[in-house]
Amino acid sequence: MSKADKMFEKLGYTNLKEHRSGMILHYIKSSDLSANENEHIVFYKNKTIGFYYTYCNFKKDLNTQELQAINEKIKELRLEWVKN
Repeated sequence: MSKADKMFEKLGYTNLKEHRSGMILHYIKSSDLSANENEHIVFYKNKTIGFYYTYCNFKKDLNTQELQAINEKIKELRLEWVKN
């Protein structure tokens, strides 16, 4: 498990191994908004990152720890892209 994956896990996120086309990584965790709501952080193949809730249209705000985990994952992905 990478350093970024450990950071996400500590924040309560799970790395979904199966995801839709166009995605590289998909992290998900339960939200405090409601019982059925989840928070998503998605890394896409076009080198963009999405942040959203499952059902509501509220924007997902990032906290400092989430931003640090995202930055660490970007460093790791950059190293993979350089190797390939």
